[in-house]
Parts: sequence; C-alpha cells; structure tokens
Amino acid sequence: MANREDLNSGKTQVGVRPGENTFLKLKRGYSPQSSEVAKNVRNTYMHYFNNEGSVSWQEKFI
Repeated sequence: MANREDLNSGKTQVGVRPGENTFLKLKRGYSPQSSEVAKNVRNTYMHYFNNEGSVSWQEKFI
C-alpha cells in the first residue's frame, strides 16, 4: 500500500514499505553535464509548481 494523504488535514498516513532487497544495488556514476541538466529540469518543475501549476492544498504538505 502506498502512502495516503488527507487533503483536509494535511496529514500523511505511511503505507507498507518494500523489503530491503526490493531494489537492485546500482553503481554510482559521475557526469557533471548530466548533473547540470538534472538541476535545470528540477528548477523548471519547481518554478512551475510554485506558480501557475500550484494547487490550493499544496502548502499544507510543506
């Protein structure tokens, strides 16, 4: 079961968590260019969801 959020109270009910062996162990990579691209994508989404893409209840969950 995933987490559930009560939009009226702003509280989150934690769901069932997967076991420790659910995810594969990934090797760490390094590429400064992709890190910069990722930051730009993150900032684009941040700007959108904090402005014209915001929803009325989102401030309750910060």
